[in-house]
Amino acid sequence: MKVTIQSIPPSGRSVEVVVDPGLLRTRLADRLDIERFAACRAELTAERIDQTVVVRGEIAVDVLFDCSRCAEAVEATLRFLLHMVLLPRPSRPGPVEDDVDTGYHNGRQIDLDRLIVDHVALAMPDVLLCDPSCRGLCLTCGANFNEGPCRCGDERKG
Repeated sequence: MKVTIQSIPPSGRSVEVVVDPGLLRTRLADRLDIERFAACRAELTAERIDQTVVVRGEIAVDVLFDCSRCAEAVEATLRFLLHMVLLPRPSRPGPVEDDVDTGYHNGRQIDLDRLIVDHVALAMPDVLLCDPSCRGLCLTCGANFNEGPCRCGDERKG
């Protein structure tokens, strides 16, 4: 979804955005632990002061992933807060502000899909777990310690 900058009033504009899960799959193709993105929704508010635009809100992503400790498949909704300040792209080459919360627009419009996908890619945890207390697998017999002790009795290797 693209929003023209001039259509954003100083008082703000609320928008709901549904992002194609294929865009997330493409952006996060190197994440082998993520099996599927089912849906990505964002409720955002954009405010404008001259050519500076502030976008804030919440992103919810339905995802199917393999737990990094026990390898069980997990369906979950991951939530991310978004707060970005978008400035006009400088016309002259040179150093630009290198801040995760600052971005640039072309002076005409903002691509909210791209903004959301980039934010999810940066905010996605490196390690996805079924539960923070997941006990993982036995390195000897492969038993899942969340389901009980292993067959080989070597729990210290988990």
